[in-house]
Amino acid sequence: MRKIIILFVLLLAIVLSCAGSREKEEAYIAQVKASSAAFYAERGGAALAKGDVRTAIFNFRQAVALQPLDPQMHTNLGVAFYKAGMLDSAIVCYQKAVTLQPTYSRAYLNLGYVYLDQNNCPAAHQAVKKALQYDPNSADAYALQGKIHQKEKNYDAALTSYRQAINSAPDDYRHYVDLGMLYDERGQIKKAIEQYERAAQQRPSNANIYYLLGNAAARLCKLDEAQDYYEKALRLNPRLLGAYNNHGLILMNKGDYEAALDDFYKALEVDSTASPVLFNISVALDKIASPSIALNYVARAIQKDSSFAVFYLQRGNIYTSLGLTDLAMQSFNKAIELEPAFALVYNNLGNVLV
Repeated sequence: MRKIIILFVLLLAIVLSCAGSREKEEAYIAQVKASSAAFYAERGGAALAKGDVRTAIFNFRQAVALQPLDPQMHTNLGVAFYKAGMLDSAIVCYQKAVTLQPTYSRAYLNLGYVYLDQNNCPAAHQAVKKALQYDPNSADAYALQGKIHQKEKNYDAALTSYRQAINSAPDDYRHYVDLGMLYDERGQIKKAIEQYERAAQQRPSNANIYYLLGNAAARLCKLDEAQDYYEKALRLNPRLLGAYNNHGLILMNKGDYEAALDDFYKALEVDSTASPVLFNISVALDKIASPSIALNYVARAIQKDSSFAVFYLQRGNIYTSLGLTDLAMQSFNKAIELEPAFALVYNNLGNVLV
């Protein structure tokens, strides 16, 4: 009997030892998976920072496979899908994140941005409401709420939301930019400039703020001031296409077509297919008596975007100067088809018909 008891105790010890080993093994496997998921998440983040969304998606998917119950991993993958323009896939990821963690304010906020991009304002509002429910002081949530109201043309509500964002994070320059852009859209340019200047005080190295200041100054016909802002923006970011283009427009307005062309060509180095820049080059070349070359650039603009009546007007003007009356009439008629109330087209068409 004693032998039997001893044998039973030994067997029990072995079983308990095996159970302990399994628990340790499972804990070790879980630890390995967690560290591996973190590794893939880090690689995904690095790829995303470089703009390599395909690699980011691959790595974040590996992280999700290893840690399927971690809401952060699903959120990371959602961000990558969003950057890639795969909005429906991003929604699935964010919804999975909030299912795993119903109080995850950032995931609701990300959902709101996707819905806003899809022009689904009601769903975006609901997402922001959830984000604020779990983080009532979220400046980013108030800022997104403002963007949704602004898209709905509910400017008073947008103004309130942007001010709440500023109150929650008075040191975040982005919220002053948002408020400035709201004033800009409403035609309150001086108020817009005030907000952009506040943003510039907080982030003097941000080229886009000076670009916005340049646009606002140009709208007030303060062209020298606008020119200075664009030049400052370009010193900070030599690849800011819009600043080159708009700086060139000011120079063209001043009659300096050669200098304007230098700006437009630099803009093309940033994006060789930018149709507004191609159009502006065509106008400048036409002004310095190079209609044949100008025709090539406006043709490229039309090839890139055939929905702008002014492109066809420009082409019609060039055909007219080259004596190609029939082609000019075709271009003017196309401009009228796109924009029937475009008075200048009728005037130029009339000149051809005389």
